[in-house]
Amino acid sequence: MKLLYITGSHSSRKSILQKSLKGCCNSILFPRQSRKELFSEEEYESLSKNKQNKVAVFKNLSDRLDISVHETKQQVALSKNFPDNFILADHFLLDCMAYILTCFKLNWLTKEEFTILKDNFEKEFNKCAKFDCYGFFLQPSMEKVEKIFTMKNVGSSRFWERKTKFLFVSHESFNQVYSEYIEKTNGKWQILEDENIENQRKIVI
Repeated sequence: MKLLYITGSHSSRKSILQKSLKGCCNSILFPRQSRKELFSEEEYESLSKNKQNKVAVFKNLSDRLDISVHETKQQVALSKNFPDNFILADHFLLDCMAYILTCFKLNWLTKEEFTILKDNFEKEFNKCAKFDCYGFFLQPSMEKVEKIFTMKNVGSSRFWERKTKFLFVSHESFNQVYSEYIEKTNGKWQILEDENIENQRKIVI
């Protein structure tokens, strides 16, 4: 079974790269799943005003981890059905750890909540990460991420990701989590620092 993940923080253009690879190298796109945002506009507004008690941060992260585990199982099943293909997907399980770390850094989680979530993540990750998994982590600069984010989300609720500094801290957390993980993958995962889509595509192919 072969799974290939294209992943990165918000506005890293992972979906664009993933779609550009459709049909290349005998690949099949894993359909992007329907999922709600980690926080609603009202929740971000409360968090921006330091009213964490009005937001179910711990529950939201727990739910997102459950969804990610379910998606991972679907991806593994699909790869077994098509053993000669690369199954292209995004939203890798490690993304959940990046979000958990982000919320902890922003003081939206207590130390106890962070520990519970991290332990749950590691338990699920050890179960689900035993498949033949390859990946490319997009690592654009914060300046590029902010520019893309601003263009994509004018007038949308995601404005609150900037106001609460979630956008900036999550970019840092994604880099931290993936940099640590990639060191342990024996070359199966790479960081793509080049911000040009065509160059990224050539590297993946």
